[in-house]
Amino acid sequence: MLQKIQQHLSGWVLWVLVIIISLGFMLWGVENYFQGNVNPRDKSIGTVNGLNIFTSDVERAFNVIAYQLAEQNDNVLPEYLRPIIEKQAVNTVVFSKVIETLAKKLGFAYGQEEVERYLPNFDVFKENGKFSEEKFYKTIYSQGYVSAQDFIDRLRNDLISNQIRTGIFGTEVATSSEFEFWAKLSGQKRDFKYAVVPANLFIEESKIDNKKIEEQYNKHLEHFKVDEKLKLEYVELLADEVSDSIKIIQEDIEEYYEDNKKQFFTPKKWLVSHIFLKKETDNDVKNLASEIIELSNKGKSFNELAKKYSDDKLTADTGGKLHWFRAGSINKKFEEAIKNIDTVGKLSEIIETEDGIEIFKLLDVKDSNYKPLEEVSETIKGKLIEQKLKKAFQELSEDLADISYSNPDSLKEVSEKLNLEIKETVAFSKKEPGTGISNISKVIDAAYHKDVHEDNNNSLPIRLADDRIVVIRIKEKIPARTRSLNEVKNELESALKLRMSIEKVQTLVKNITENLQNENSTKKIFKKHKLKWKSVKDAARSVKDDIPKNIIKLAFSIENNSKEIKLYPNGPISQEEFGIVDVQKIIYPDLSKMDDDIKKSIRDNITGYYANIMYRLYVENLKQQSEINLKDQKS
Repeated sequence: MLQKIQQHLSGWVLWVLVIIISLGFMLWGVENYFQGNVNPRDKSIGTVNGLNIFTSDVERAFNVIAYQLAEQNDNVLPEYLRPIIEKQAVNTVVFSKVIETLAKKLGFAYGQEEVERYLPNFDVFKENGKFSEEKFYKTIYSQGYVSAQDFIDRLRNDLISNQIRTGIFGTEVATSSEFEFWAKLSGQKRDFKYAVVPANLFIEESKIDNKKIEEQYNKHLEHFKVDEKLKLEYVELLADEVSDSIKIIQEDIEEYYEDNKKQFFTPKKWLVSHIFLKKETDNDVKNLASEIIELSNKGKSFNELAKKYSDDKLTADTGGKLHWFRAGSINKKFEEAIKNIDTVGKLSEIIETEDGIEIFKLLDVKDSNYKPLEEVSETIKGKLIEQKLKKAFQELSEDLADISYSNPDSLKEVSEKLNLEIKETVAFSKKEPGTGISNISKVIDAAYHKDVHEDNNNSLPIRLADDRIVVIRIKEKIPARTRSLNEVKNELESALKLRMSIEKVQTLVKNITENLQNENSTKKIFKKHKLKWKSVKDAARSVKDDIPKNIIKLAFSIENNSKEIKLYPNGPISQEEFGIVDVQKIIYPDLSKMDDDIKKSIRDNITGYYANIMYRLYVENLKQQSEINLKDQKS
């Protein structure tokens, strides 16, 4: 399997697009979009093969990784993960620069329009089966991207990476033993029953005395320390508010129309039907073509003739009708013949090709024209508003940066000059984000930056989205402290009770699983604690809506080759519950009856899996050979 790198690059295949859907795992963008951002202090922190790595590159990589980890932790990013994420962010950017170098060497590239054409293919951006711009922005912002261009840049790099991956390593065929192993594993089903035991089952009977509570408090004082909290004041620049001042007059629309008239030109179009005759013997096919033309000229329906004689089976049933076409969009020989038909309803001359003979009938013609101003006026107005809004917002962004930087001790000046309201946040810390902008990792990071936190300066402008920028400063610092025993007594008591209950539940679960063969004993335990079995038939590895996903994991957590077995995996299925699973039967798929599309999918997954491993090793080797120079960082 994939024993050597292919000598010639092949075209990339469609299945790699599946990888792209996993937004959170895309590689970092090739182009440094933020070189033109409002951040005047963005600087290079090193180079990879002569390509600069900027602080904004690493910050963006950090934000996306941090956002996804925080989502898995109740929207809180544990402080101990920050240095790990910082290192991963740098490695991610370095990896992308290595890919960029390789892409340039191999001549791989994707233009802006090429990348944008892929967006409608993402199901995650669709609403009612169609691409939704609103859903697109909502999704990318929820995943930690700061702008549409940010996402497009990252998508570009992922497309290039996949092109390199499939181009270099190809897609060799999986061996029969590999296919059989993975097919049986992925297609396996299980019959089982399960019970859920709540972690707080014994909490009412758990008793904790005050001495124990105080002892635990003193033992874990560090846990009750509250970090310093901050309250911010900030100004916010929003494109929506700028748009109210944008005015477009009729003269602007007319001037744009005249200057960009080519945009509104519709070239001449022709609509035809055709009859295609395959070559058999020259005389036979020519004679038949002449006969068809003669029959048509005598009034015989061209539709019926196409249905009877045309060898183009895709169009014969519809009377040979084709789509509208413009000059330059079809075979030149055909185009000239159709242009020579001077009247709608007439036929072309016989056109000979290598494959046979074509006869065309002209159905309709639409002359070239310019769309009238009245028809495109609203479209032009929208474009002009967008252009002026973009320019105005950019100018205000620059003013915001200049004024807040020139007057670092207050937001008053920028508020008055740009007519922006000074707003305030609730108190927050790194471990306990607030609401609104104080729940955004970029804002929190900026608040604890030395310039803002220690030197009491205004922050640099922070771009939260394409149309939203804020500048913050600290209004109040609430010192760190340790919560008193009285403050935490109730929650500490509840936690100790739950811990005691969990210990008893673990003992109970162990007792149940060890005695499952003893049906009477199990029934007594279940009755005493009001537990119930739930039966599941033909369960696949994919999670069912009505079954806790970790129950499915438990049910498939033990490997066994026998057909009829009794296995009893158990363990926590969430922070509040434990699961007991009685696996009663393992059903393996009959590979001889497996659908061909499923077989192909499994083989593609196997080859893709190995190709991905080889690709990662290949790029890692390129990384080792690259010239990587990082300031105060380890590559």
